[in-house]
Amino acid sequence: MTKQFNYIFFCLIIFGAVLICAEIPPGMQQDKTPYDYVNPFIGTDDMGHTFPGASVPFGLVQLSPETDTVPYSYGKGYNPEVYRYCSGYQYKDKTIVGFSHTHFSGTGHSDLGDFLIMPTVGELKLEPGSKDNPDSGYRSRYSHNNEEAHPGYYSVKLDDYDIGVELTATERMGFHKYTFPETKDGHIILDLTTGIYNYEGKVVWSSLRVEHDRLVTGFRQTNGWARTRYIYFAMAFSRPMKSYGLRNDEKLTYRGFWRKWHEDENFPERAGHRVKGYFNFETEKDEEILVKFALSSVSTRNALENLKTEIPGWDFAEVKKRAKDSWNNELSRIAVQADEERKTIFYTAMYHCFLNPVVYSDVNGEYRGLDQNIHKANEFTNYTIFSLWDTFRALHPLYTIIQQKRTNDIINSMLAHYKQSVHKILPVWSHHANENWCMIGYHSVPVIVDAFMKGIRGYDVKRAFKAVVASAQYDPYDGIGYYKKYGYVPEDLNNNSASKTLEYAYDDWTIYKFAEAIGNEKAAKEFLERSGYYKNLFDEQTKFIRAKNSDGKWKTPFDPLSTAGQGFIEGNAWNYSLYVPHDMRGFIRLLGGNDKLVNWLDSLFIMEVSEESIAHSEDVTRVGMIGNYVHGNEPSHHIPYLYCYAGKPWKTQERIHQIVNSMYKAAPDGLCGNDDCGQMSAWYIFSSLGFYPVCPGSNEYVIGSPCIDKAVINLENGKQFVVEAKNLNRQNIYIQGVRLNGKPYNHCYIKHSDIMNGGTLIFEMGPAPNKTWGSGIDNMPYSLVK
Repeated sequence: MTKQFNYIFFCLIIFGAVLICAEIPPGMQQDKTPYDYVNPFIGTDDMGHTFPGASVPFGLVQLSPETDTVPYSYGKGYNPEVYRYCSGYQYKDKTIVGFSHTHFSGTGHSDLGDFLIMPTVGELKLEPGSKDNPDSGYRSRYSHNNEEAHPGYYSVKLDDYDIGVELTATERMGFHKYTFPETKDGHIILDLTTGIYNYEGKVVWSSLRVEHDRLVTGFRQTNGWARTRYIYFAMAFSRPMKSYGLRNDEKLTYRGFWRKWHEDENFPERAGHRVKGYFNFETEKDEEILVKFALSSVSTRNALENLKTEIPGWDFAEVKKRAKDSWNNELSRIAVQADEERKTIFYTAMYHCFLNPVVYSDVNGEYRGLDQNIHKANEFTNYTIFSLWDTFRALHPLYTIIQQKRTNDIINSMLAHYKQSVHKILPVWSHHANENWCMIGYHSVPVIVDAFMKGIRGYDVKRAFKAVVASAQYDPYDGIGYYKKYGYVPEDLNNNSASKTLEYAYDDWTIYKFAEAIGNEKAAKEFLERSGYYKNLFDEQTKFIRAKNSDGKWKTPFDPLSTAGQGFIEGNAWNYSLYVPHDMRGFIRLLGGNDKLVNWLDSLFIMEVSEESIAHSEDVTRVGMIGNYVHGNEPSHHIPYLYCYAGKPWKTQERIHQIVNSMYKAAPDGLCGNDDCGQMSAWYIFSSLGFYPVCPGSNEYVIGSPCIDKAVINLENGKQFVVEAKNLNRQNIYIQGVRLNGKPYNHCYIKHSDIMNGGTLIFEMGPAPNKTWGSGIDNMPYSLVK
């Protein structure tokens, strides 16, 4: 009887488990968290320029392997091979040089790669060697079979040394765990000469100090993309070193009275342009040596305070778990149901969106300012790395939904930059207490205005308005004075003039909205007029936006397909002419009606483009193109949504799925262009949800077509906004109807307030377009001119 009872009980348990599993929706297995879906290797091959290393959300320390030491220049101009190493890592490489503590994610130019550490055994080597001859230096071969990456954690085996490497991080610290073989000749090398986009002379000065047998401090100053950059560190070992050496591999004209010392071995301080340190250990088999490495922009004292505060002990597993929990908390801001591949791409996109910008103030609130003085962030956290030409389009608008508190910190950081700037303007492209002036526009302005218009106002609003106006009125910067004088930027006086005119006009429209909202009629009138300056470059004959010279004549010869010499930056006239996000209906009038825009868009996605037309831009490549539409670079990201302004939203629905299916993969080569500090990923997140911020500042998101079954957006105000696509599959990509909070909804946009108030947005999907939904003039998104 007992056996029979046990058998029946066992069957009931199995039957119950089957029923429970059957009730779990597809893509929502209970044992997997958002963290588990992230694949940090996506984008690490070729164009994505991402890295697989360990970091926490928005952490200053991004501890990741470098797979080569390609220099920016060999002494005679730019070396194009360095472009592949903007993040320091390329998936196809077979060797690892070491592990450095700072990186950019997805950029098309670079810097950083600070404080490279490499554990070795055997003969001491202090040069990295080459990928063709790894044995000539301290680098090591490795295999992807022994490599693992998750948010906040990275591990690899260094095959040449039989050393296991594990890395994790906190906001301001990297934590290394090295498992050594039995050896009397174990070394941990610290190389202050290496870096990303390195060149001879980039290190202006560097210094190392051995404080005692378990603590090393130091700093370096570099002159790269950031011209005057200081970074300090404190490094602690879990056990005493046996011996050490500090080298400076440069020929000195002047040695002073330091010559009385033998400085190369066991001498506790060294300074110069080519400083390296090595720290020697004897180890038993599988003995672990842990290294804590803290950064500060201020001082070694602050680096030590960061170290003692963020990781006071030596529990690697506990710090790794904290990093995992931190990532799960951030990634859970949106919970999605989709197939496994879509969830992997979606959550990896969220992961990439939360890598930059980074925390720059220390635990005591101090940070180095743009004026190179030490400031204290009162009541906010100071951030750095603002790739604004990229991220104003979708990344920062995404933050206004799911990172509102952080958005206030980001804006306060921008206003601190403005206060410290000798030019008294907002950041253009800034990192590590430097303005690097990369790209065009004054795109801090739409970031601030978009947040203000959405009610995010945890900063001095009066100062913010003063700052945005000052940035738009600063005549010496990049043709602004000419723009104000001529009503456009003349190509003969300032290059990339057509792109600048278009982007300045949009930025000016956002200032108009800001001025209007605070009741400043004079400023509103001025910037409303400037927002229409794009019309001054519209050529009635060709129907393109074109570059014009100061004499009022068009720049010739004109080639609308070329990305070089036509007045456009990283784009051509076919794509860039469509950048009028604040006044698409006005642009349609110039073209001659809706059909003209629809024909333009249809042609754009199917036309052929020669290699010669795109040969002059690193950032425009065939892999990121559909016809002449360039998804691999930012100026085109809004284009698929423009059908909605011409009464054909069903064509937008087609294009969104075409792009999502072809331009994103769950693989190392899964990004079709530079991720650019999260912009490429932010496009995917928005488009998967079914809407996109074509015009930040309008408080509207243009509806496309959802690419996931369901999403729950968990808002900081405690509410939830649920998006659901019923009957969605790879064939059912067309919207049949929409219901917002249970009511039929025919607009092809939703408002920011609809999301923040919480509620439901339900899409009914089908295999054929509903050509009437959202097609009426009253259902179209915002445009200055209707």
